[in-house]
Amino acid sequence: MSIVHKKSNILDKIILKIKSIKYLYNLFYYALIVFLFSNCSEVSNSIQITNEETGVNIFYITGDDISFEKYMSENPSPSYIALNTKINIEFPNKLPDSIICYDKVISSNDLIQYGGIISQPLNINKKKNSCTFNLEQNVNALTSSNSNDYKHGAIFRYILLECTRKNDVIKIAFVVSTDAY
Repeated sequence: MSIVHKKSNILDKIILKIKSIKYLYNLFYYALIVFLFSNCSEVSNSIQITNEETGVNIFYITGDDISFEKYMSENPSPSYIALNTKINIEFPNKLPDSIICYDKVISSNDLIQYGGIISQPLNINKKKNSCTFNLEQNVNALTSSNSNDYKHGAIFRYILLECTRKNDVIKIAFVVSTDAY
């Protein structure tokens, strides 16, 4: 075997090792990107919000534009939920570090309705990877002078969850129709 042939074999082995190292590097890089993007959207894309009484999923939106108008454009028929029904919010792995939940009685044109109180915070019961709250009566719904507002399912409740994990805040919103009392 000639010296040139031996050098060629050694060079081929080195090139093969370099290619396999590049392959492993690229594989690691792409896996890291997939992990980071899936971890960022874990809270917002993998939660499940359900009516505990019926087990029916409740449609929700996340992101920067979580207005009532945007919600209604994506889901024009909010779920009816009776008063005093528990709503369950299940997260994929664990709860965010903090969850603040607000409840607004809102009109169909994204205006706060009745009495001028912007929102009332809801009490949240935390479990391992889920939390629940009871959809109780909102006193703002009782201040209307319009008798139509007291019909079955005539009240829109805009529920906003502010979920904080480390330094990230994710806003989740959903709307339900319910009764004034």
